[in-house]
Amino acid sequence: MFTDEISAEDRDKLYDEVWTEAMYKVAPKYHTSAATLKKKCDNWDIPVPGAGYWARTQAGYKDRKLELREIPKGRAKYLVYGYSVSYKLPLEQMSEKDIRSDEELIIYSERTKSKLTKIRENTVVPNKLINSHPYIESHQKRAEERKKHNKDANWKTLRIDIPASQFDRAYRILNTMFLITNDMEGGVCLPQFANTPGDGGLIYIDKHEWFFWMNQSENGPLTLSFDSRGFAYSYSHEPDDSDYVLKYFDKPGIPLEDQVGEIIYTLFVYSGKQVQAEELACRKKSLTTERQEHLKQMEPLIKAEQNKLLNILSESALYRKAQDLRSYAAAYYENAQKDGDHAPDVEAHYRWMLDRADWLDPLIDIENELLTETFKDTLK
Repeated sequence: MFTDEISAEDRDKLYDEVWTEAMYKVAPKYHTSAATLKKKCDNWDIPVPGAGYWARTQAGYKDRKLELREIPKGRAKYLVYGYSVSYKLPLEQMSEKDIRSDEELIIYSERTKSKLTKIRENTVVPNKLINSHPYIESHQKRAEERKKHNKDANWKTLRIDIPASQFDRAYRILNTMFLITNDMEGGVCLPQFANTPGDGGLIYIDKHEWFFWMNQSENGPLTLSFDSRGFAYSYSHEPDDSDYVLKYFDKPGIPLEDQVGEIIYTLFVYSGKQVQAEELACRKKSLTTERQEHLKQMEPLIKAEQNKLLNILSESALYRKAQDLRSYAAAYYENAQKDGDHAPDVEAHYRWMLDRADWLDPLIDIENELLTETFKDTLK
């Protein structure tokens, strides 16, 4: 049965299936009807053969096979996942070595790494603003209204603290970044938290968010900054007071426009590291829970084993006392013989000590009506 969402891998598979045999033959494999399958394909931007395709194919004609768009369009973009960002294995199946590795993008699939490399190398910021993002339009509108001294132009928008003469550059740079981020299954939003007054922006990269803003100090370069909000990892092209800020700015021969691809690539590098950090924390917590559960299950056995050892040690202590008493009895008797003392009470005392040693000895099972087991326990 189908759900509303589908992975890119399953989308590719379904595309191949509906172009290999008729819809009514594919549908039963998914326990659904041909009509429902057709609707799902439409939802996931999977092109399907038109009416008469199979009849013409059987008659020997070769109709054109419609290509599957790598990046879904429209609503499908929100129903298909993993078309741009995917891991080489489910996180829980990755080795400890990979999860702990410092290698860039090690958790991502070759498909994703290839996309990011192309973005890094081939991204071009257009000379003219095209298909501007709603947040760009919002900032443009507010700037125009404030220029007219409209006091009501105080809505939240992107934080772009630069001279108006640089707005066009900033818009083109940010718009390019937004479009790429959107194609890479990310997004942009304005923070709606009480502790973030004023303008600002959040960019989502592989489920992790970064604050970003543009600014330009007097006579300084146009700068695009990112704050990872307490990220476990950090990166900075130039020394900075904060270990959690990434900054890009105009450099001699390398304007900010030429660094957009590098920006996206680097954000993915460190968002990936955060994924690794979270997976390690999850594994550590899981291991701790498993150990606690194991100890809980083992507790009766551990207690029984400890008690058994304590009993043996107690018995060995009594055995040593019994042996000590026998040694003392032998020495006592031998010493009496040397002194020529052959009195009956010497012999009786010697026999008494040997009897009491036997009573103490845990390897000999005898009872004494005058000595109790409770008293024996005090001697252990």
